[in-house]
Amino acid sequence: MNPVSFELDNEKYQLIPHTGFEAINLYRKVNGAVGNMVNALPKGGVDGASSFAAIAAAFEGYGDDEFRLLVETTLKNVTVVTPGKKNVSLSDMDAIADHFDGRLGGMYSLLFEVWDREKMLPFELAPETGPNGNGTTGTPTSGDSQTKTTPTANGSEK
Repeated sequence: MNPVSFELDNEKYQLIPHTGFEAINLYRKVNGAVGNMVNALPKGGVDGASSFAAIAAAFEGYGDDEFRLLVETTLKNVTVVTPGKKNVSLSDMDAIADHFDGRLGGMYSLLFEVWDREKMLPFELAPETGPNGNGTTGTPTSGDSQTKTTPTANGSEK
């Protein structure tokens, strides 16, 4: 698989897409999580705050091990490649926690970005249920066809 490069929240990332059973299993888990999120969204409209409330509702029933497995499986093929900084592989929860120290909302934004770029079913069939709630796209980065806008930890969108 060819790496996918993108920028999110002023950081540059490189993703090696998941393959084989790991991709199929991740797809299944993402569908369940996003289905729970969609059910938790208000019917009248979506903003940053309601998006994060829906995320919280979706993961509320996950045990520690199940949540850790979902996060680690999603991000293990992601490397932070921001120029001027040391490259960091997000291959385990310690590296993920270090990278997102003090900005946990950024981790959720990256999870959604990876799921979106790997064309997980909920985003392909219903882009309005994506992390930004309205399918907004931004400026393409090298090797990409589009960049999604995602909610930040304070409820605004980037």
